[in-house]
Amino acid sequence: MLRLTYIFLLGCVWSPDFRFGPFLVDGFSPVTTPSSPFTWGSCPYDDTSSLLSYSTLYSGVSNNGDFDEEQFIRRQKRYSNQAQDSIDSNNDTRSTSKSPFKTSKQHLDHQAQVFNAASDFFDSEDATPDDVKPILKYLMEKVLNDMVESKEGESCDENQTNELRSTYNILDIGCGTGALFPYYINAANSVMSDNSCIRITGVDLAPEMVRRARINAAVIVAEVGEKAHEIDVRQGDFVQLVLGDGYGNGELSSNKHNDIIENEKTAFYRRKFDAVVINSCFGNFFNEGSVLEAASHSLKKNGILAITHPLGSDFVARLNAENPDTVPNLLPVDKNYFVDLCTGQDLVVLDVVKNADIDGKKKSIYYACAKCNRE
Repeated sequence: MLRLTYIFLLGCVWSPDFRFGPFLVDGFSPVTTPSSPFTWGSCPYDDTSSLLSYSTLYSGVSNNGDFDEEQFIRRQKRYSNQAQDSIDSNNDTRSTSKSPFKTSKQHLDHQAQVFNAASDFFDSEDATPDDVKPILKYLMEKVLNDMVESKEGESCDENQTNELRSTYNILDIGCGTGALFPYYINAANSVMSDNSCIRITGVDLAPEMVRRARINAAVIVAEVGEKAHEIDVRQGDFVQLVLGDGYGNGELSSNKHNDIIENEKTAFYRRKFDAVVINSCFGNFFNEGSVLEAASHSLKKNGILAITHPLGSDFVARLNAENPDTVPNLLPVDKNYFVDLCTGQDLVVLDVVKNADIDGKKKSIYYACAKCNRE
């Protein structure tokens, strides 16, 4: 769904100069491909009239190639304000809650506009500066290690009960243009057994992100070699894809939800995944409880939920303070608070990590993990 997919947020409109910058990871080579015509298809988020050109708005990388927080936050706030102006959210339809939008639909409209415009940036080399790459490598290896440990000893499918598990299903929420796909695959090749592979399902709210992610996924899968890794990308709001159209679309202040819907579309996500990963976008969701509920319903027994951010909780707190329109919530820094959020969701909190030694340097990161204990 919503994404700061660093991987966090902002960028630009479609450009004919199409690059696969986020995929410059060990084992993958850069690819240059002409982009397809800019079309939105049947997606309701099709208002491009207010989108700015990325080249005139944002460069979130400093001269030395590292991520520039100050520049990013200034530009992101300016960009988000313009997206907000194009949405019908007058003063009498806004609330004083953490989200300045009163309903989930208003919030989703805003997110879709921001990240449709962000797609060109996320598809560039600037989206993942050199200082962030080792952090993403660390985080995705930790996700897969925890997933494998949690599922250790289980068979893969009902028709393979006499074999060790060979395929793990990962749901990447707010996948953006697919920046994490190569990190998942490299981590799988590094930490998993030779007879194991992964099947990634990426979900994103913004249709232009999804269009690019599908192109990038095809390139990555073609380059993975003998291992049968798979990537599928789907468009939509994660909460409604799992719990049903309209779920959680009421006013935040009333906290009224529709009943969970059981149909063919939602059945695709129910109890199907060994890991649900929400990277750099947990703070973008309208309602934390609905996100955790959807994650819980997506996980198999003993599957894990991993909430991650390569720049840590303090950075998300700054985004929340500067631009609550796009980042209305904080990361659950306190473990007891994360436990409270997971209570009643069949999720048992395993860990909350805020710092890590990576390549000999102490880095501020965020990694929260919970295990599904549903019978």
